[in-house]
Amino acid sequence: MPENEKKKSLVLDGQQRLKSLFIGLRGSYDGRELCFNILSGEILAPDDIKFKFLFLGLKKISFPWIKFKDLVFNKDDALPVAEELIKKSNKDLISEERHKISRHVSIVFKIFHSDDGISYQELDSIENSTLYTEDDVVEVFIRANSGGTRLSKSDLLFSLLNSSWDRVDQEMENLLSVLNSHGFAFTRDFILKLCLTLLNKGARYEVSKFRNKDMRDEIENKWTDISEALKDVLDFVRGKTFIRCDKALPSYLVLIPLVYSRFHFPANWNKTQEIDTYVLRSLISSAFSGLPDQLIDKCVKKIKLSNGFYLNDMFDAIRSKGRSLELIEDRFWNIGYGSDLIHLLFNIWYRKFNYTPVYSNNMPQIDHISHKAR
Repeated sequence: MPENEKKKSLVLDGQQRLKSLFIGLRGSYDGRELCFNILSGEILAPDDIKFKFLFLGLKKISFPWIKFKDLVFNKDDALPVAEELIKKSNKDLISEERHKISRHVSIVFKIFHSDDGISYQELDSIENSTLYTEDDVVEVFIRANSGGTRLSKSDLLFSLLNSSWDRVDQEMENLLSVLNSHGFAFTRDFILKLCLTLLNKGARYEVSKFRNKDMRDEIENKWTDISEALKDVLDFVRGKTFIRCDKALPSYLVLIPLVYSRFHFPANWNKTQEIDTYVLRSLISSAFSGLPDQLIDKCVKKIKLSNGFYLNDMFDAIRSKGRSLELIEDRFWNIGYGSDLIHLLFNIWYRKFNYTPVYSNNMPQIDHISHKAR
């Protein structure tokens, strides 16, 4: 979309539905037009469709099939339209069929001819360009779009990335497939935040970052390096610590400083020490919970200053944000049933357990613990 001074009306939510309506009411599909069976409306089986619609070629349109657009855009009243359809049927319709035609025409007219047929909310920034920023509009969309497919801010930002990199969908799926093949649940949301952080754009999601073509090109050009850094860190965590599945990793954000160090200072990565201590204390203390973007940026700043990952630097950054890392006894006693930390603790206690079974129901169950006979 060109950035110029021309006034624009943009559809924020409902684009797919509007496109479908446009095809059905104004356009065609493979040369066929949307038709309605005017005598449908009965459900003969539990999974039956009440009103029947089909895209039909012009030569195949015959009563009781009629072009739906002829009903929707008819300017006459409902009654004469229904009478005309009955007349053109060229059949001796029984009373019930004539009544059904009249009823269905009335329903269509009520839905498509009334002013409140389609509800919408207009966000007007034409007269006052500062009234809504792009980030404001994104937040409105996320809050409003709770009834249909839930889309997050990362979904919208990903669509901007997709606008200039046509292979990003496949590349993202390939990376997530590799990462999650060992029982983890990495998401596109995490990958996008990681990309922003690794490219020194700050961890916070902002539309303007992904509107910048240079930024999108940089992600594409460095995608291989980003992927390799993340996979290397995950291999290290799986092999050298107690984290071996998604349930034992309540916050994936704890990995971002590690990946940043591996990405920017690969020569120092193999010398990095006390990663298990950093991961354990950060997770148990929920250091990266809440609003973690500023904390991630603080950790990155420490890593850049020291040319690598150092435990004391990370703990200093965490404490500077008012987050406690103390693992006192009361903290463990307050970890209740259903806590995200339960599996983390079990991973520590039972380090030799296989957390990637072929059958998912063979994963460890905290609800089913049996005594062992002596």
